[in-house]
Amino acid sequence: MSREYIYLDWNVIKYALQPRIGKYDDSLLPIISRLARRYDIPYSEAHLRDLASGHSEENKHYSERDIEFLEKLTGSKAIVFVHEENTGRELLAIQARNIEVDFSSILQAVSSEDAATVDFSANSVGADPILTHRADPNLTQGGTLRF
Repeated sequence: MSREYIYLDWNVIKYALQPRIGKYDDSLLPIISRLARRYDIPYSEAHLRDLASGHSEENKHYSERDIEFLEKLTGSKAIVFVHEENTGRELLAIQARNIEVDFSSILQAVSSEDAATVDFSANSVGADPILTHRADPNLTQGGTLRF
C-alpha cells in the first residue's frame, strides 16, 4: 500500500539544509523529519533543475552536498509522471529512483541547451519500476496537482 506524500518546495529543502540567520528555519528539519515518518517526501525534476541552475565545477561540492541531503530526505523517491494506457491520462506517481543519475541527466541537458529533453517519467533511466506506486488520482488532473 502506498503512503501519502508531501511535496516540499526547493526553498523549504534549501533552508532546512542551510538555515538563514534570524528566521525560523532551524525548526524546519525536525518538523520535516517527523512528517517523513508518516509521509513520503519525494524530490522532483524541478528540484534538480533548481539545483542544476547554480551548479558549476567551482562549486561542485555544494551540489554534491545538496544531492546527498536530498537523497537522505526523500529516501531516493521521486514524483514522476505515469501514462495510464486505458485512459490516456498522465498521473503522478512516487517512484524509487537513482537521484545521481537523474541529476546527471539534467546537468547534461542543461549544458547542451537541450533542457526540454530530460525524460522524468516512470520509465526513464533513473527509475526502478518495481518500486513505483501511483499517487491518489483524485489529486491529479492532466499531470498537475489539484488543490
